[in-house]
Amino acid sequence: MACIDALRDDPDRPGALLGLASALEDKGERAEAVKAYIRLTQTPKGYVEGLSGLLNAAQGEALSDAIASAQAALPCTEDRDTALVGYALAKALVRTDQPDAAFAVAEQANAARQREAGAFDRRAFDAKVDQLIEIFSADHLPQLRPCGVPSTRPIFIVGLPRSGTTLTEQILAGHSQVHAGGELDILTDIATGMPDRLGKTDPPWPAIAKGLTTAALGSTGDDYLSRISAIAPPMA
Repeated sequence: MACIDALRDDPDRPGALLGLASALEDKGERAEAVKAYIRLTQTPKGYVEGLSGLLNAAQGEALSDAIASAQAALPCTEDRDTALVGYALAKALVRTDQPDAAFAVAEQANAARQREAGAFDRRAFDAKVDQLIEIFSADHLPQLRPCGVPSTRPIFIVGLPRSGTTLTEQILAGHSQVHAGGELDILTDIATGMPDRLGKTDPPWPAIAKGLTTAALGSTGDDYLSRISAIAPPMA
């Protein structure tokens, strides 16, 4: 795994430790994942992510310790971290049969997320969805079909929250030739960076999708394949 190679160069690299812990969880190696999350909490910049991972992966005494640490840390964290740790702590409290405490923490996490992200704007959200429907229409999509890269490597699992996508991924990853990538943000990075790829400053994504060229789509596909190969190198 790429994260293991990165840790050889820097044993305390937070991103690599987080990747290792997540990969171990995907493989069902919970005890080793917990060890990786504990290592992550001991790094200067990985405490919050490590603690959140521990709350989800740990069991028994390790989970009790993680809950106590989260409860002590929560009043001192910024809104982003309060939300991240708070949601994980709420789930852990439910698992340990503490529903009242879980509800209180979940409310705290929700409030922190709203302060960080702002109140939900229904009209703006509806307008964004309408824009996506208009751009990626039944007439437009067929025009883009021949412009990609004919690779069979990626398997995209899509669905609404709580629709079973994680379970589907775990089932597929049970095959020796399938690697579970988790919830990757590669496509988001590529899409939001599309104006730079086209050498333009305006319009932003998704409006700029109307001006996509064959060359841009081809390079985008190559870029995506290159990035996933860093996570899961092609099998012989």
